[in-house]
Amino acid sequence: MLASPSDAGTEALLELLKVLRDRGTISQNEFEALRHAAKDDKEKKVSKREQGERKTKQATVTTTNSKEKNSKKESASITLGENGLEIESRNGNFKAEIGGRLQVDAQANFNDESGPLNTHLYNGTSIRRARIHVGGTLYKDFNYKFEYDFTRAGNRPTATGITDAWLQYAHFKPFSITMGQFKEPFSLASVTSNRFITFIERPLLNNAFVEFPNPYKLGISAESYGTRWTVRTAFQTENSGRNTSISDTSYEAVGRTTFLPIYNGPTQILHLGASGAYTWVNNTFDSAAGELKNSPLIFASQPYTNVDRTPWVTTGPLTTKLGPDHKRLDRVGRFGAELAGVYGPFSFQSEYTRVNLSGIGYSGDDVLDGYYAFISYFLTGESRVYENKRGAFGRLKPKRNFDLGNGWGAWEVAVRWDQLDMNTDNVNGGNIQTATIALNWYVNPHVRFMANYGYVVDINTRAANPAIAKFNGLNPSILEFRAQIDW
Repeated sequence: MLASPSDAGTEALLELLKVLRDRGTISQNEFEALRHAAKDDKEKKVSKREQGERKTKQATVTTTNSKEKNSKKESASITLGENGLEIESRNGNFKAEIGGRLQVDAQANFNDESGPLNTHLYNGTSIRRARIHVGGTLYKDFNYKFEYDFTRAGNRPTATGITDAWLQYAHFKPFSITMGQFKEPFSLASVTSNRFITFIERPLLNNAFVEFPNPYKLGISAESYGTRWTVRTAFQTENSGRNTSISDTSYEAVGRTTFLPIYNGPTQILHLGASGAYTWVNNTFDSAAGELKNSPLIFASQPYTNVDRTPWVTTGPLTTKLGPDHKRLDRVGRFGAELAGVYGPFSFQSEYTRVNLSGIGYSGDDVLDGYYAFISYFLTGESRVYENKRGAFGRLKPKRNFDLGNGWGAWEVAVRWDQLDMNTDNVNGGNIQTATIALNWYVNPHVRFMANYGYVVDINTRAANPAIAKFNGLNPSILEFRAQIDW
């Protein structure tokens, strides 16, 4: 180890003092006094140096600890649980989650043998939905979601599989603004996610007036909520590319509000709701051929089926080719009323929706409508879960998940009546009534098996609409099954 400059200077001074003593320049006593003074000075310098080294080490440790703390603040936590795979920064500014759903369906039919050719429903299996999504938060105030449905793209080659693709600003909670592609806020059965609906398929009125025309649309919305109420309004384009039923230059104003006049906790509620929408329909014609350039609006529904989804009631194109029998749909008004309740394991739900058509070839009497009502009961004592923020029903958690010897999950039975009437003076869309019985087994909050039995009680179609006239008076029965997992 090399000596410091101060150590070397002290040693040189002692050597000089020895020389002066040996030559008699200084006495022995003077030598001793000077030698002790030099040693004391050396010890003081060493002490100061050691103190400085200790401070340097402490500063280094402090800097290292600070860097480690900052590193921890900047790092993220990763969890895999109820909400799928979640990644969140420790400061809470950023959050991302990855999830999805898979619904595998089967259908077996008991066809009405009295029907003409090409009226039998087909047996089979299919993947009803296969979706994956990414969602999260940016800088605490911005929420986002992107979801892709692989079966949607496969079943409709000309349509995109994107369902949700939006950005939301939520700094002034509970008020928020959403921009992008999202599902229109209309009807309790449609706002409730298909992961949480009681029956395999939504009611006929939802299939015809919400799902078939295109529920996912580009636009902007504003919403807010409280413990007992929700409000959401939106201005959207009528077509975002998911379906091809109407031109993307049509627009709609739509809104929904809900209220809980009775709220005694999540297991005792009474829900009231209303939805309204007004659509300005674009019609662009080829003046030479008289053909409509953009896709016309159509309302249609299958009889309660999930694999063979052939429409048994359909309005056909509501805007037709230019000519003697030309019709042009210019405006569509929709109104919906909702009533639902939960009392322990018992629940009921009902809706009514009417659609007013306006334009060339239509009158004030051209009103399409439909309603449904169902009751459900949990044999194992659970209650349907109501989400106050959305004014809709959500994920059910069994009291005991299925585990051999320890639990059998949750079991639910339900019965529903449906009616959809699209016959008017100027529209020959058909009138259909169905009844459905459901049995649901919730293995755990994320796995469910469903079995439904549906019966076409009555269907009235007209010869003026040859596409569906052949189904008039038929009464098939349908067995449907679903295995579902989501994360």
